Amino acid sequence: MSEELKQKWLLENNWIWNIPVYSSNTKENWLLIWIDKKHIKENELFYQYCLTWSIDWYAWKLFVRNQNNANNEQKDEFYFTINNHCGILIPRVDNLDLHFVELILQNKFFEKSKWYWNNKLWNNQINDIDISIPLDKNWNFDLDKQKEIAEKYEKIEKLKNNLIQELEELEKIKVEI
Repeated sequence: MSEELKQKWLLENNWIWNIPVYSSNTKENWLLIWIDKKHIKENELFYQYCLTWSIDWYAWKLFVRNQNNANNEQKDEFYFTINNHCGILIPRVDNLDLHFVELILQNKFFEKSKWYWNNKLWNNQINDIDISIPLDKNWNFDLDKQKEIAEKYEKIEKLKNNLIQELEELEKIKVEI
C-alpha cells in the first residue's frame, strides 16, 4: 500500500479526516491515524468484512475488521485503508466466521513470523498456510460450528491467561524460614 500514508506526512499535508489508516502501530488495534477519503486511491479504500495484520513487529496479530458489515456494504462508516506495514485478507467465500479464522490463523502467523530474522510477515510468506473449516452435511462451511469452536478457543485463552496471572502472583511470594 501507499508509502505516503505515514503519520508525519499526513499531518504535514493536512490530510487528516475520518477514514482510519491501519498500520503496525501497536496502539488502538493498529490504528495509525485518520485520513480524508479524497486522498485515498480507489483500490486502497476498503469496506469489507475482513482480517488485517501487522506485517512487522507483532506480525502474528490479526484483527477482524468491519464485523458489522458481513454483507460488505459500501458505506462511509465501514471505510478504512492500510499502509505498507499492514496486510489484508478479504474472504472470497460466504459463511466464514472471521473471528474463528482469526483464532486459527493467529498461532500459524506467529509460527511463521518467528522464523524470519526481522519478524516480518508478508503476503508471500502466508501463501502456504492451510486451515480446516468445519463443513455441514451439504458440504458448505458450517457457520454455527465455527462460532462454537471460536468460543472454545476463547475459553481456553482465558484459562491460560488466568493461569499465567496466578503463576506471576505465586512468583512474587517470598517465604522466610
